[in-house]
Amino acid sequence: MLAFIERVRGCDRKAALQWLADFAGVPLQEMNEAEQREYKRRRALAECEAHQLTAWRDGLVGALRERRNLYLRAYHRARKYIRTRGLDSPAGELAADGHDIYEQRYQELDQEIDELLAKPWSELLLRFRAECESAT
Repeated sequence: MLAFIERVRGCDRKAALQWLADFAGVPLQEMNEAEQREYKRRRALAECEAHQLTAWRDGLVGALRERRNLYLRAYHRARKYIRTRGLDSPAGELAADGHDIYEQRYQELDQEIDELLAKPWSELLLRFRAECESAT
């Protein structure tokens, strides 16, 4: 947004920010040294937590994908067994049951992965913090 204002008004970032603040009716306040230090400290903590949150989410997705792949491989093994030996073979019925169960489970895990990836970061942050608290 500021880059757009800079371009349209032909000004630098500070002037664009001042114009936007004036337009929105929000006063800009300069921070004193103590406030700047506190802001930098809190920002560093937030950046660290953001990296941890991303790694946590990626770990969850990775674990779900591993489980999904186990079921998917089992599904394909059962399917291959049925294709090559038929349902009338000694373990044909068992393979068919496994085929259905494994298919349902890998599809459920696909859905779980998609839902996790679609969740807003704000919701994931709450879950992440709750899990971190319960771990301590």
